[in-house]
Parts: sequence; structure tokens; C-alpha cells
Amino acid sequence: MVDGRVDGLVERAAALDTLAEAVAAVRDGGGAGVVLSGEAGIGKSSLVRSFLSRLGEDTTAFVGLCDDLSTAKPLGPFRDAFRGTGIAEVLTSAGPHEVFTAVVDELSRAEKSVLVLEDVHWADDGSIDLLHYLVRRLDRLPLLIVMTFRTEALETRSTLRRVLASVSSPRWQRLELGPLSETGIADLAGPQWSAHELLALTGGNPFYLTEVLAGPRHGVPASVQDAIFARVNELGEQAVATLEQLSVIPTAIPISLAETLAAGDGDAVVAAEAAGILEVHGAEPATITFRHELARRAVASGVPPIRRRQLNRNVLEAMVAEGDTVDLGSLAHHAVESGDIESIVRFVPAAGHEAARTGANREALKHFETAIRYEAETPDAELTDLLAAYSWQLHLAGRHDEAIPQGIAAVERRAVADDRGALTDALLGLSRTYYVAGDIDAASAMADRAVSAAAGTGAEAAAATSQGVMTALRVESAQAISQLEAALELSRQAGRPDLVALCLNYLGMAHCDLGDEQGLDLMRTSLETARRGNDREVVARSYFNLSHMLLRFHRWNEMETIAKAGLAFSEEWNLLTAAQNLAMHMGVLATHRGDWAEAERRFVALAPEVPDTSRRATHLATFYGQLLARQGHPDAEELLNRAWAAASGEAAEPTAVLAGLALLDWCWLHGRADPGEVIRTTLLGSERSVARSGPLREQLDRALQRTSQGTFEDWRAAAARWEELGAPYEQAVELAGSGEVEPTVEALRIFRALGARPAVDLVKKRLRALGVSPERAGHRPNQAGLTARQLKVMRMIADGMTNAEIADELALSVRTVEHHTAAILRKLDLETRRGVRARARELGLLEGA
Repeated sequence: MVDGRVDGLVERAAALDTLAEAVAAVRDGGGAGVVLSGEAGIGKSSLVRSFLSRLGEDTTAFVGLCDDLSTAKPLGPFRDAFRGTGIAEVLTSAGPHEVFTAVVDELSRAEKSVLVLEDVHWADDGSIDLLHYLVRRLDRLPLLIVMTFRTEALETRSTLRRVLASVSSPRWQRLELGPLSETGIADLAGPQWSAHELLALTGGNPFYLTEVLAGPRHGVPASVQDAIFARVNELGEQAVATLEQLSVIPTAIPISLAETLAAGDGDAVVAAEAAGILEVHGAEPATITFRHELARRAVASGVPPIRRRQLNRNVLEAMVAEGDTVDLGSLAHHAVESGDIESIVRFVPAAGHEAARTGANREALKHFETAIRYEAETPDAELTDLLAAYSWQLHLAGRHDEAIPQGIAAVERRAVADDRGALTDALLGLSRTYYVAGDIDAASAMADRAVSAAAGTGAEAAAATSQGVMTALRVESAQAISQLEAALELSRQAGRPDLVALCLNYLGMAHCDLGDEQGLDLMRTSLETARRGNDREVVARSYFNLSHMLLRFHRWNEMETIAKAGLAFSEEWNLLTAAQNLAMHMGVLATHRGDWAEAERRFVALAPEVPDTSRRATHLATFYGQLLARQGHPDAEELLNRAWAAASGEAAEPTAVLAGLALLDWCWLHGRADPGEVIRTTLLGSERSVARSGPLREQLDRALQRTSQGTFEDWRAAAARWEELGAPYEQAVELAGSGEVEPTVEALRIFRALGARPAVDLVKKRLRALGVSPERAGHRPNQAGLTARQLKVMRMIADGMTNAEIADELALSVRTVEHHTAAILRKLDLETRRGVRARARELGLLEGA
């Protein structure tokens, strides 16, 4: 059914209505968003132009385009959208925090704004981060965001998928433009054309259709590209040459540049505009684009490669002559496309540094990867800067094995140049890369060198902090406390809140490693200090480290709050390492609480994202391997052995202790006591091992006792503690080690409810040894698989008691009762407490109450 012709657009009236309703909704408080998708040429830009032309005077429009450059321009669409405003300079010179704040302030000034970002599948990382930032604040902004993208780009652009994942709230609507129907084509083409033949040729694509209709009337062409070439060739030889010249520029072209490239033949540009091949946008400074990217590509595809290089060289020379050195991304693009080595060396590294400064890390890495191929032609000083920057971008991308040799080369060159300030920076960057790559000894050595190099440079606080951090991570806790206290004073004197936060954070860790829970207070203070500053990486690290320690000390309720907040922060700012670590923590917590489906969902989602060579890969193998072991999955043994092999070389670290504990868990399930002594000797053989005291030592002793003896004397108190925490598997392990019938029967019931098949088999053997039939003992009338405590709580809920009343009756915390309640509702397949009594009666769970 045709939904009418509006502003020359066929079958788009409904989509225009949706956009109009979205902008009207902004008046009701807060913002809204529309995601507009479809194949290239389907009419997204035409629809947006029609929509913008209808906006009232009370609405300010900002329109930005993403360009198909070989490496995307940092904040390209936002620079385009805010050209001529007071924040234009901020977008080219400031860091992410200042940029994000300035954009929000600008969008808050107008009564109502529309921000259109076209072709976001070509957006750079910095633009994606800023878009995420705006999306998360849309409920507080008088703003409609309209973003367009090509449907086919979803296959290749993971950043685009990340954007779409963040726009699932009711404030957002999605529009997928489809091809025109045969009826719509007939309405547009008129009776002199065969709508059926046009549909077969163009697939109903409006751009292809208009190209064919605008071409010479000699019948339907063999292809759409033929139609475009026919239109171009009608303009004459000079116009064709001008269009070929302009076709190598994938960005909007300033009028002055277009006239320069047309060699004074302005008539050729005017003719191409009149023919509808080129379009002029804006007033002063006006720009020119091809009517559609597909038309530009069609013209460019007909230019031989050697001539294309010369055309790009022409663009490069004209841009430089006009003094257009601000647009480093475009200069770098044309330098590469022209093959001009001198220009590549001049502009590509500079474009990389600009991209890194704005947070467009993926684009920065692409520039540096290009530039490093010309290191032989790069002057020494520039090459040293390039190596250091390239190493850091490789580190951020998780390519640590590649980052380290580049970082070493930068350090060696800095040392020869005797620039101790720059040498200190290079050493600190290399130290961090070594640590994340898993070589803590090398990381510490680089931090120690940095302290020596920093003397008298003004970088003493940063170097001292890094040294103290590395000492803390090596679990040389007493020495770390001394170093970090000295570094804390230096950081305060230097006015560096980011370093103050790091010092407090790792001071807290060092105290926790000595078994002193007061260290958690220092870490909480660290997080608050970091959040008052502007260093996002320090904030994310503070979240992660505090979450890790709360997990270790079984402060799970607080840990959940911290991890969720940290995960949201890290995802908002695209801090992938911290986000992956915190997502793992949430998976571990779900494992402990018996929500194994949620734990597996998180671990499986992380698997393709975590680099195989990173420390995070060892953590993931440990946590996922332990979950699989409890489920009886055959892959568990290989994962856990791999994690232990990777971690045991650094036996002093928590990574090794966690891997050892997970492997001992598997050993207990499979009756293997022999690895226990190796694990004990490895983990406790170092004076600085984190397993020598505190909660990890308690867990290690318990796991070793479980694998060697199988029973515990103090099982009752331990089981009660795990039940209080809401950890059913650990509770059942203690009950199974009681050596008594009733607790062992309860353990069997819990393991069955969890789906812990290996533990079920193990407990069955123990019951038989106790003279009890497991087939009868494990099946009381409890079809929902509730534990004994959950049955008790369920019956209190059925009697109408509140969580607070239940907590008081059972001497539990309200938060623990809330976790029990959530588990009960999940097992009973209920949304609210109101249906508990009816469902419990239906399942016979009220008997014996």
C-alpha cells in the first residue's frame, strides 16, 4: 500500500510522521531518539532533509556527517554539526572530558534541539564514546537524536553494534526503510516507464531509481552504474574531469577548494549541480558533496589507479596551499591515497596523535600502523614519539605482545636522547603494558627505572606511585605501604588527585593483602577521590580493585553495588579492560549465588572479547572453568589446568591463588587428592604470597582439607556462614563434609536444585556409605528445588511476612532475605510475592509448615 507522496518522497509519509512525533515528545520532558536504518541509497538522507525542513523556530538543528575516509576523522560528525558554534575549537583541541561537557552544555542552551548524525557506521571511536555519553543523559536533555546507518554495515562494525545496544529504552524508536513497491515506482516514474522493469533493475532503491529516471531516455540501462556514467558523460569532457577530481574526496568539499581543483572552470561545478550530481550545503562557508555517496563511488571507480593517485596528490597540495592543516584526518587520508611519502610522514603521525588525544583509539592505532611502515623516512625525534604512542595504542587494544617491543624501542631511544622526562613517561607506559601482559617482574623493573629517571623532572610523584603500585601487586605488602605513603605525599604536593587516588587504592590493597579489612576504607576513599577528578582510567581501576577486594572478603552486597556502578561507568567511557574485569566479577558473584545461567551468559559473552595472552584470559579460564566443573562439563579440566599453568608462575599473586582454588574444586569433585600438595607448595612457598593470611588462606586450607579428608569438624558454622551469604553451592559443600545423614541429604537436595551433577554423584556415594538410599533421601516433596532455608522463607512469605520481619525472625540481614526471595520467585516462576501462597499450595510446599 502506498502511503502517499510528501515533499517528492514516495512511501515515506509514515516515517516522517514517526520523526515528527519523536521531536514533539521532547517537549514533554527529557529527550528522545530515532535510529534510522536501511541499505545505501534507500532514502535515509532525503527523509532526514524533509524532516529538518519542517522543524519549527523553537528547535535548533545540528547535523553531522560521518565520512568514508580510510581512517575516520576524530569527532568528525560532531565537528561538522557544531561548526560555527562556540565549542568548535574545543572539539579540535581538548580532551574527552572537556569535549563531552562542552557538547552537553551547548545542547542544553536551546529550548529544544535535534542532533542528526548520518552514516554512524563510519564514526570514529571518539564519536561513538560521545554518542554513548549523550544517550545515557538523554532523559535530562531537551534533545532528539537521529542517527542513520546502513543495515549491511552491522556485519562488520562492532562499534555500531555497541551503539545500538545502548538505545533500547522506550525513549528510542527504530525505523527500517524498505525499498519502494512497484506501485510506488509507477507513481514516481510515470506511465512512460515500465515499473516492472525498473523494479527488476533497481530493487526499489530510490537512489538507483532516480539515477535511471534522470539519465538519457534510451530505454532501461543494463546497470545503475551505466545510468550514472551516462548522466556524467552528458556534461562534457571538462565537467567529467572535474567530477573525477572531486570524486576522490569522501568528505564535504569547501567551495573554495572545489573551485581550485576545477582549475578555474567554475562552470563545470555549476553544471554538475544543475544536473543533480552535486549538491551545495549551507551558507558561508558553503560546501559541496555528491548527491549520494554511491554516485561518488561510481565516478571514482572509473578512474584508473595511477590517475587516482595524482588526483589525490592534487587535493593534498590544494589543501596545504589553502592552509588547511587543522583537518589532519583528511590530509592524512589524501597523503596515503597519493602515495606521497613526505606527506605521509608529515601528516599521518600527527593525525594519530590528534585521534589519541580525543579518545579515538582505534583510529589512532590505524594511523600509527600506517606511519610505522615509513620509519626509515621519519626523523629521529618524530620516530621516538611515534614508537611511544604506537606502543600505548597497541596496549589499549590488548595487543600486548606487539606493544612491548615498540615500547622497548621508545625507551632505548629516549635514553639515548637524554630526555629524562620523556624517558620517565615511556618507562611508565611500558611498565603498565608488561603488567597487563602478565610479566610483573619486568613491570616492576621498568617502574624502578622510572623512579631513577624522574629525579628533578617534575614526574617524581608519577614514578613513585607506579613503583609503589607494582610493589603492592607483587604482594610485597609492607614495602608497598612504605613506598605508597611516600608517593602519596609527593602526589599531594604535586596537586595530582589522580595519583592521590591510586596511592590510596593500592595502600588499601596492601593492607587487605595483610589480612587487614581496614584497607577497604582506604579503597572506598580512593574511589571517591578518583570520581572527583577527570582521569577515567583511574576511576575505573578504583572500581575494579575495590570490587575485587570486596569479593575476596565476601562483602558481596556492597561488591554488587560497586561492580554494577563500575561496569556502567566503564562501558559508558569505552574502558574495555575494566569493563571486562567487572563483568567477570558479576559472573563470579552469580556463580556463588547459584544463578549459573547468568554466570555462564557473562562468561560466554566475554570469551571472544578477551585477548588470549592477557591476564584477563587467565581469570576467565579460572572462573568459567570452575563453573563448568560444577556443572560437570568435560571442558572444565582443560580450562582449569590451562589457568593454573599460566598463573602458577606468579605464585604470590591472587591470580594464582584463585586458579589453585578452582583446580582444587575440580579435584574434590573427581576424587583427586594428588595435585593438592603441589598447589599448597606452590602457593605458600613464597614469603610474599597473598595466600599466607586473610580470607584466601582460609579458603585454601578449607579446599586442601576437602580434597584430602573429605569431612570437616566445624562444618556447621561454615555452612551457616555460607547460607547467610546466599551461596548455596558452598553451603552444600560444607554440609556434604559433615559425615552425618541429615546434612548430607540436605546437601544432595541443594546440589540437585543447582544442577551440580558431579557433586550429586559424590554425595550419593557418601549417603550409600552412611547406609542411606540417595534415591529416596534426596526427594522430599519439593518440586521447585528449594533449599531448606528457602522453604522456610517461602512459607513466611506465604504467611504474609515482610522481608524485614523475616530477617528479624531468622536473625538474617534484610539484604540476605531479599536474595532468598529473588531465588524463590525464580524457582517458582513468579514475578511478584503475591502468587507465592497459591503456587506453594499447588506444589505441596506448605506441608509441614
